Amino acid sequence: MTHNENPPTVILALDTGGEGTKFIYDANASQVQAATSCYMEPQMVKLPHSAIAQLQGNKISVALPENMCWVGSGQEFYALGYLASSKFQGSKALSKSKVETAIYKTLGAIWVIKRKLDLEAKFTLDVAVVLPPYELSDKSYFEEQLRRQARRFTTPDGEMSVDINKFLCFPEGAGTFLLYKGQSSTAQIQQKDIALVMLGYRNASVLVSRRGLLDVIASCELGMYRAIEQIVKRSSNQSEKWLVSAVAKAGWNVEKEALINLVNSSDSNRKSYELDLLITAITESRLEYFFQLKNWLDETIPKEAPVIIFCGGTAEYLRQPLKQAFPERCLFHAGVEIPSPLDTAGLGCRLLDIYGIYRFFSHNISK
Repeated sequence: MTHNENPPTVILALDTGGEGTKFIYDANASQVQAATSCYMEPQMVKLPHSAIAQLQGNKISVALPENMCWVGSGQEFYALGYLASSKFQGSKALSKSKVETAIYKTLGAIWVIKRKLDLEAKFTLDVAVVLPPYELSDKSYFEEQLRRQARRFTTPDGEMSVDINKFLCFPEGAGTFLLYKGQSSTAQIQQKDIALVMLGYRNASVLVSRRGLLDVIASCELGMYRAIEQIVKRSSNQSEKWLVSAVAKAGWNVEKEALINLVNSSDSNRKSYELDLLITAITESRLEYFFQLKNWLDETIPKEAPVIIFCGGTAEYLRQPLKQAFPERCLFHAGVEIPSPLDTAGLGCRLLDIYGIYRFFSHNISK
C-alpha cells in the first residue's frame, strides 16, 4: 500500500482467546485490500528493556511480523505469540483475566497489521473485540486503556500512534449467532428460543436468543484445558505445549499416529508402554471432563430450546459425544464454513466467531 497523507481507516475484529489471538482486518478506505486473517500463539511474557534492546540489535530477520512481535507501553514491554513462546518461555496466562492480557495482545495485532498493510506509524482504527461473558463488565476499562495506550506505544518499528475511532465489544459466541441470524428468516428467529454454546480452550458459555433477544445465561471455566490438565497428570513426561494440537489431531477415536511423536523413548518396549499410557490418559481424562461439562450444560441450557448451536474448537473435538448427548437438537458452527481464502492459518471453525463479528462490524460501520 502506498504511503500517503490520508491513510485508510483500518477495521479490526479480534479475539485474544486461550488457544491464540485470532483477528480479521481490512483497510476499508483503500477499496483494494481484501479482508484477511491472522493468528498468533497465545503466549505472552513481560520483558526487561535489556531484552528488547537485544532483540533490536538483531538485524538479520526475515520472520513474519506475527512471529517477531513485541510491544511496549510506558516502561513495560511484552513479547507476544511465537516470540514469547520460542525465545522467552512465555505462558498462556490462563489464570489472568482476559482483559488484563488482551490490551497488549491487541496492540501487538495492530503492529502486525501495520506491517502487513505497509502503513505509516499513525492511522485510525475501528475495532471490535470479544470477551468471555463474565468479563463483559470490564469492557469500559478495556476500551479506555486501549484508546489511551494505542495513542503511544513502542514496537520493533519504533513508536506508533493509533487513534481508536469506533469500539465495540461482544460476548464470545455472538459472532456465530449473527452468522446464524444472517442465513435464517426473521420469523424463525422471532418465534423460538435458540441456545448457543461456545466451547473454547478456557471457557464454556451459554447464550440464549429468546424470540430474537440475545442474552448471556452463564459462563464457566470448563474449556478444553481442563481435560489437558488431567492428561498431563496421568501421562509420562508430557506438557500442555505439545499435547493440545496432538490430542486435537488424534480426534475422538484417539488415532495412535497423531500421538507417536509425543513419545520420546528410544526403547521399543518403553515406547509402546508410554504410548498406551498416553492413550489411556486421554481417554479417561476427556471422559471425566465431558461428564463435568454435560452436567453443567444440562443445568444451563433451557429445555424448551429446540436448537442448540455448538461452536468453538472444543465443540468440534466433542462433536460425537455432544450429538449423542443432545440428539436432534445439535447444529454445529451455525452451519457456516469460513471462506477458504480468508482462513490463511487453517483455523477452520475456530475463526468462525470472529468472522461473524467482522461481517457485522464491517457492514454496519458506516451506518
